[in-house]
Amino acid sequence: MRKLVLCVSTLALASLAACGGGDAALITANWSFSTVAGANIPVCPPTFTTAEVHAQSVTGGGEVIDLYTCDDFTGTSAYALDDYDVFIAITTEGGGGLYGETLTGAVDISDGVDKTYTAQLLDDGGYFSMDWQLKGAATNANLDCSQVNPDSIEIQSTFNTDTSLKTDKFDCVDLHGTTAGLLAGDYMISAQALNASDAAIGTSADKAGTIQDHNGETDLGLFVISIDGM
Repeated sequence: MRKLVLCVSTLALASLAACGGGDAALITANWSFSTVAGANIPVCPPTFTTAEVHAQSVTGGGEVIDLYTCDDFTGTSAYALDDYDVFIAITTEGGGGLYGETLTGAVDISDGVDKTYTAQLLDDGGYFSMDWQLKGAATNANLDCSQVNPDSIEIQSTFNTDTSLKTDKFDCVDLHGTTAGLLAGDYMISAQALNASDAAIGTSADKAGTIQDHNGETDLGLFVISIDGM
């Protein structure tokens, strides 16, 4: 394991374990490769030999990057007790070429307990992420989820080449979501608010979006869902 540490001058804002001193806990990172259909890919992509584990403090501190051999598929290092956003980038030697990055995950070791971050990279697909907002269809007034009380927010992604439909459901109060893995290609995407019977009580305008392969994440921005009768 090779370690690249981006330290800052204030110890409270740095990885004390990496920069010398302070309480620490371990983060173990695991990575794997697969297809959208779920087939395991047991080897790293050709020429992409390095897994960069990025741990960014969410409390105002700096970023620590640990470098591991991709074919190990795991790596463990000590970090200062803090709350981190973690992702893994698969790169060529020296970081000159990027295969792809995992989705970011929250890893909180502020309690001193060792944690594990596990993620996969899709070779033939990626993800959509989006935000949503509710508005009255009649008044155009902004609405809170508590005023509408939908059972879920459903994101519908229609693959243009064969019109197959993929759906993902989220809690309204999250106001943000990331779909399950989708095959690379062009899609039409819409958002709906559903009641307990899965009937739509409000819909958004459609948006066009493209999924990139190698675990690409496409941000679709904001969907405004007009709620019927409000």
